[in-house]
Amino acid sequence: MKKRVLVVSPKDFLTHKGGDSALTNLLVNELKFTFDVHTVSLSNVSSNSSNDHKVDKSRISYKKLILNLFRGLHPYFSRFIEPKIVDCIQDLEPDFVICEHLYMTPMAIAAKNRRDFKLISNILVLETRIQSGPRKLLLPLLRRNELSALRASDSNWSFDENEVSQLQEYKDIASKTRKVFPSFKNGLKTDLQGDIFFLGNQFWNPNRLAVQNILTMWPRITALFPTARIRIIGDYDRSWYESVPSGVLIEGRVDDLSLLLNHARLLVAPITVGGGVRVKILECISRGIPVLTTDLGIGDLKNDFPAIISSPNLEDLEKELIKILANDCDLDCVSNSLYECNSLFQSYSSFSKILLELDN
Repeated sequence: MKKRVLVVSPKDFLTHKGGDSALTNLLVNELKFTFDVHTVSLSNVSSNSSNDHKVDKSRISYKKLILNLFRGLHPYFSRFIEPKIVDCIQDLEPDFVICEHLYMTPMAIAAKNRRDFKLISNILVLETRIQSGPRKLLLPLLRRNELSALRASDSNWSFDENEVSQLQEYKDIASKTRKVFPSFKNGLKTDLQGDIFFLGNQFWNPNRLAVQNILTMWPRITALFPTARIRIIGDYDRSWYESVPSGVLIEGRVDDLSLLLNHARLLVAPITVGGGVRVKILECISRGIPVLTTDLGIGDLKNDFPAIISSPNLEDLEKELIKILANDCDLDCVSNSLYECNSLFQSYSSFSKILLELDN
């Protein structure tokens, strides 16, 4: 009989529009061959699958969701939302619970007090997410709760060695923390005949700032290449953009990413703040789609995929983009290198193997 795994996500993992919740899809698609996999999210989107569970969050924003780290300071969340997740865990009786985001972990901890299971948390190192502004004042309190959640977990995962290294001073946490490599299986390889694009939910501030960087640079790009265009894919607030430069297409969520990825020419990700699992970049790599980003945007993945085109700053990134548009960069070579390199990692990383080791 297969062991049962529950993946807890704050987002809509039931569809794959605009790249949302690619991490949950990645986890589920790999684990389902070895385990009985179930999912639960704080989502208003209903599901047709018996293995997906819906918890109505009544449109609570992500800013309010992160308040779960305060455990009790948000009355609505604590009173109405958390018990639903706890009840779901109790009813399902899983052997493993994987929290896609660390601020979901306290709900699983509450359930763990009533039933024994292995708890896995994906690391969310807050220093890499909160760079400035009023929230930075809350960082010490958020950090304390973050460390408590990591200590209460049986295993902690990160997709970035830099985030793992930030936890080395906490020996009790470091001993059960590891970098895991989220490897997509190679998909249909792009023919490079399509568009340049950006992919990411703009309600996540680093993505929104990246789009602003694109809007700033694009008039200079079209001055050199009048027909150049870039598609901006991912959810956003319609009030944000009254007008955009020529050649920039703000498309929002799309129903089927495959239509874009099958022919994509280049992913441009001018990330200047924050961090993350970079799953969308990895998904593009699995299709052989060339990636142009900043050193911050790619993190230590550059060590694994040297063909990624990365730049230390936005000025150099823009110069690299100009080279590409002028056909001074062999994108066919970049595409082939990324695609072949990705195939090497498909056996290297196995979430199923990690869970089985944890079970023993």
